[in-house]
Amino acid sequence: MKGTDSLQISYTYSKSTLDGVTFYSTYSGTIERRTTTVSRDRYAAQSEYRGVHVAAVQVPAERRLPRHQRRAAARIGRRRSGRRPEHVGDRPAGLPQFIGRGNVESQVAIINAFRTARGLSAIDAGLLTIDPVIDLDLRLTKVIQLADRRRFEIFLEVYNLTNHTTLYAGNSTLVSSSFGIRTSALDARQTQWGARFVF
Repeated sequence: MKGTDSLQISYTYSKSTLDGVTFYSTYSGTIERRTTTVSRDRYAAQSEYRGVHVAAVQVPAERRLPRHQRRAAARIGRRRSGRRPEHVGDRPAGLPQFIGRGNVESQVAIINAFRTARGLSAIDAGLLTIDPVIDLDLRLTKVIQLADRRRFEIFLEVYNLTNHTTLYAGNSTLVSSSFGIRTSALDARQTQWGARFVF
């Protein structure tokens, strides 16, 4: 495209279904699948990312430069749906192994009925919200052309340029007072620079 060295845009839609349990120590789920024709653990898997958007563009930063110098800027933007939190140990009947998608209203109702029966407070549906992963990376490169096809490159790279916070993990025990509260986040903005001699 005019004004760019390269432009790539892609979208991936995927679906991943889990028919069973995530580890063999969950004997009840493993045995149930062997003895029945329908597994209550057939749900969308935790590794499922429904939608992934990626856009990458590389453009010359300046058109009019001294003869032996070039500059370029590359940007990569990504947005994907977040991962489901996992709930295995004490989940009541009817609650999927991975929650946060599908009939979230029903999932919240099952969780709150389970907690209320044990004298615990109800949770807010917002705790089941899955945060999307949003990244914007930037790379700036300056190339100094030398003799005999040799060149010297200086570059600056910034990851998560907008410093978007993506929360994940958290307590997955339904009877915990901190159930569903996120305890971790993906990396904040990171910057690095370097130089390379090509010969």
